[in-house]
Amino acid sequence: MKKIGMLISIICLFNMSIILGQAPIDKAENKHKNKQTVKEGDDKTVTSYVEGMVCDFCARGLEKVFAQHAAVASINVSLEEGTVSIKMKPNKTVSNEKITELIKNNGLSVRQIVRSKEKEEKKEKDKEKQSKDDKAEN
Repeated sequence: MKKIGMLISIICLFNMSIILGQAPIDKAENKHKNKQTVKEGDDKTVTSYVEGMVCDFCARGLEKVFAQHAAVASINVSLEEGTVSIKMKPNKTVSNEKITELIKNNGLSVRQIVRSKEKEEKKEKDKEKQSKDDKAEN
């Protein structure tokens, strides 16, 4: 068990050294490449479900990487839930492909990406299903 813990620590430290060794993103150079307009009705929060995030170094590395992106207003990484919640700046967004790329570059993998609009639609469908189930029972 101690060996597994040591291995995880070494992997996290290795990932952190890679993250810290990355050159800072030149926002002026990438401004046009990363700039995307949010379509009306799109929501501003994206939640990525991440696999392989086992330590605080992993979480802090993701925070650092996403904080450098021009479209990101704030980021919340939860080790317990294995999620990265990204709040976008007004009229800006980051594509799912770019989010996946940034996470994979930190040695982690993405299980699922959910935009807040999709979360609301899922909640509505769940409520409708529950309502139908309740009517069927009566």
